[in-house]
Parts: sequence; structure tokens; C-alpha cells
Amino acid sequence: LGSMRCDGTTALYAAHAVVEMVLGAVKLRGSYSSVVLPPGAEKFARHHGVALLSLALLGALALGRGLVNTEAGEVVSLVLASFHTGAVLVMVHAMNAKVVFLHAPFAVGFAWHAAYVRRRKPVRVTA
Repeated sequence: LGSMRCDGTTALYAAHAVVEMVLGAVKLRGSYSSVVLPPGAEKFARHHGVALLSLALLGALALGRGLVNTEAGEVVSLVLASFHTGAVLVMVHAMNAKVVFLHAPFAVGFAWHAAYVRRRKPVRVTA
């Protein structure tokens, strides 16, 4: 990571990894801070925690391996944009502004990055 340039995309990926790792670890307890779950439902919170940790790992690996501004990084950004856009749509419908405000910047940032990476791909000419 020492040779990695620090730009907006690096900050986006790093912030995402930290936020999802923290939230994923918290959810592994089997509960949510603002919701009382019925007995036996803690497995769903833990499942959510594992999913968040997996998304954090996906972005962290792309960042750590220098893949963010490659075709692989475009794919990672599309996956992360899809997840966060879905979370925004679900929570807009549920009228949960706190979650919308958490996911919306990641949805926009990863979608923008995927579009940006696609635009800057070199054109290959074959004879």
C-alpha cells in the first residue's frame, strides 16, 4: 500500500472497507442497534454481518492489489454500486433516512468510478 497514490477513488475504497468491516463486525453479535429481533432471528443479523465483511474484503483486496483502476476494478465497482444502490432503494421505500444517507455516497461513488474506468480504457488497434 506504500506506493499507492491517494486520490478520491483510493479514499472511496478505503472508507468503504473500514465502514463495512466495522458494521459487519457489529452485526456478527446477532443484533441491530435500533431493532428488537424475535428469538432465533439473530442468525439473519449475523448473515448480514458476514455479507458486509465480504463486501469490505472485496474492495480491500482490489485496493491492496492495485486493481482499482483496471477492468477488475470496474467490475468490483459495479458490484459495490449495485449493492449500495439496492440498499438505498430498499431503505427509501422503508423511509429509513439514516441508512439511505450511509449507502447513497457509496452507490454514487462506485457507479461514477465504474463509468470513469470504462471511459479511460485505451483503444486497442489490431492489424
